[in-house]
Amino acid sequence: MAFCSFSKIDEEKTSTLLDNQFIFEYMPESPSICAKVYILGLALCQNPNNPNNNIKYFANILNVCEDDIISAFMYWQELGLVEVLNISPVEIRFLPMNKDKIKMRTYNPSIYKDFNIQMQEIISKRQLTPTELDEYYRIIEDYHLTQEALIMIAKYCADLKGENVSRSYISTVAKNWAKEGILNFEDVEKKIESLGILDDNLNLLFNALGIKRNATIDDREYLNKWIKTLGFDMSVILHIPKTIRIRKRLDLIDLDNQLMKYYEMKLFSIKEIDDYEKNKSDLFNTAKHVVKSLGLYYDDLSKVVDTYIIPFINMGYDEITLTQMADYCFKHSIRTLDSFNAFVGKMYSLGITNVISFAEYLENIAVYDTKIKEILSNLNILRNVNNYDRAMYKTWIFDWNFDDELISYATSLSAGTQNPMQYMNKLLSNWYTLKINTIEKAKANSQTVKNAPNTQKDKLNESYKQTNFSKEFLDSLITNLDEVDV
Repeated sequence: MAFCSFSKIDEEKTSTLLDNQFIFEYMPESPSICAKVYILGLALCQNPNNPNNNIKYFANILNVCEDDIISAFMYWQELGLVEVLNISPVEIRFLPMNKDKIKMRTYNPSIYKDFNIQMQEIISKRQLTPTELDEYYRIIEDYHLTQEALIMIAKYCADLKGENVSRSYISTVAKNWAKEGILNFEDVEKKIESLGILDDNLNLLFNALGIKRNATIDDREYLNKWIKTLGFDMSVILHIPKTIRIRKRLDLIDLDNQLMKYYEMKLFSIKEIDDYEKNKSDLFNTAKHVVKSLGLYYDDLSKVVDTYIIPFINMGYDEITLTQMADYCFKHSIRTLDSFNAFVGKMYSLGITNVISFAEYLENIAVYDTKIKEILSNLNILRNVNNYDRAMYKTWIFDWNFDDELISYATSLSAGTQNPMQYMNKLLSNWYTLKINTIEKAKANSQTVKNAPNTQKDKLNESYKQTNFSKEFLDSLITNLDEVDV
């Protein structure tokens, strides 16, 4: 069933209508969170099947906890505007407005007589309204705080914010502390004492961060969390702004995120953190050199480091090797990070992970190009070596294991034919299929073709002229093109 829905009498409504009786008689005396919860719930009642019709959505959009939502609906239930059908899972039914009944939540004034006097003395710069006092009464009764505890909380808030401290600030602090189990005078006294100890350290931290304002309860809660919950020494906390300030100016939220990251990585000492940050600085330098070598520029290298550089380093590459690979790629029109990433991945698959192996790889390419140029010259082909040539040559020597002598003989047989490189590849493919791996076997096979009857000879020659290639060659070609033309 839906989290919020109308009673049967109202379920035909198609728009969100806010009754004037609610506006003029209920809303002025209701706590602000209760009014927000009622109006939002009323709107969602129009579509009970809406996926947002749940308590989590309420809590997120109103920026409160689920307990506050339930308390607000309990408030309206006492006034007869809703019915709390179920707590787990939460299920609320909105009731029609009763024109003849206004049932506001009431409190016994005699119980709160001294409380009212003391709260007014604390918040002396303005007159406390009945609505504000009602909210304090509700906190006391709903959260089970003692009056003395809430008075002391209000005094603490006034010391921080002044004697005109807002109702919402006092209410927020009281609710948060109540959720921690701080419910009586002694609990509040201990809490304030523990927060007071942090003041000197907060002053030091504010100086380190360049923060020029008075500390708040949230600031103290942060520092208390870092020291008592996470276990960081104050010297470490003060050291973080010096380490990170190179890249950005920190506030307490940034510092909290940074300390949480160190906590998750089990980095608790200054040395451990400095070592990590130094390595991270090296990663940014590597990223800067790689993108520069590729002819690129990035204002923020964070994503480059996370997406590309860290995986490269984890694969065993160093800055020098990556920079040389990037320089090579730029000269061969490989000029994006994605294509460079593919190139590095191919080098890794070939076992090329350092400067020496990459230099050997480039030397081999140069040697192969020299031999391929010689083949092209003998075939009377006047052009530069291309990747297609390199792919075929790689197949001949690595996959089919033909030596230079056998390749030279195949070149002599292919010269003068139409499409000589394709003819030569088909010839070598046939030899590989027939397991012809020596010059003697090749010559014997050529003689057989030469002495064959004309019909058979024509068929053999025609087969050499076909432009279809073996699976091994195609696989090699694709691999090699991935290797070079990324």
